[in-house]
Amino acid sequence: YPYPSNPWFGSFYKNGIKTVVTVHDCIPWINKLYSKQLLSRLYNFKCKRALKKADQILTVSEVSKKDIEKYIEIPVKKIVVIHNDAGDVFKKGEVDEGVLSHFKIKKGQYFLYVGGYDERKNVTELLLEYGEYAKKTDHPYPLVMVGGKQVDNYLYSSLDREDPENGNIIRTGFLDAESLAALYMHCSAYINLSKYEGFNIPVVEAANMGAPLILSNINTHKELYNGHALFVDISKKGACTKALEKLCDKKIQERYSKKSKELSKKFSWRFSAQKMKDVLFSS
Repeated sequence: YPYPSNPWFGSFYKNGIKTVVTVHDCIPWINKLYSKQLLSRLYNFKCKRALKKADQILTVSEVSKKDIEKYIEIPVKKIVVIHNDAGDVFKKGEVDEGVLSHFKIKKGQYFLYVGGYDERKNVTELLLEYGEYAKKTDHPYPLVMVGGKQVDNYLYSSLDREDPENGNIIRTGFLDAESLAALYMHCSAYINLSKYEGFNIPVVEAANMGAPLILSNINTHKELYNGHALFVDISKKGACTKALEKLCDKKIQERYSKKSKELSKKFSWRFSAQKMKDVLFSS
């Protein structure tokens, strides 16, 4: 099962079927906001019950592995870490730059966010920090925000707030992968201030395209991307603002772009597929 959706009733397991389930993160069991409604609580309770019956759990980082052991109470010997990677479109090195002219942005002169907009993604804080950066800068780079609401509920309140008066926020809505690749390739920095992640695939997509990285200093980011990104302490006001100012320098952009290219070599679908094969054939 590529998601916690294996059966929770015991009779299924009496048939001797080996069950392998992927758990990307433990957000529903850690953050109560994601289990606020009755149906969500019931669903997550049943998922947790079912996961305990699985023969093997796959996950995407050591941080998630520790969380699964702690919050779902799975023995660590049953958990295997297999990393994600970016899709092929982010490995070509060639892009259609039409998306830049469509949104009237210049190469190396805009910041980029790609990702979700639910509460843990910390987009509200990103907008506040960008607003402070724009106040201090005579000609601030625009902030390009890709994506939108997937579900219309309280978790997506960041999309309902007004953009800061200073600067220039460009909201693109959802885009295809080819357009994303072009935006990653030519941004002055990709920014992600998330408060919790299991892996965070957009970071690897951005790295493959050579985008300099500004990331929150959460444990998952430090585990997977340490030494390849400019980390900011999201508990300190102004930390991201300083990082934005720093990445306006072309020489610093080039330095962190090289670090991103080095990071992209760390992940491989081929290697992950082989590890998956080893798990399945040994179960």
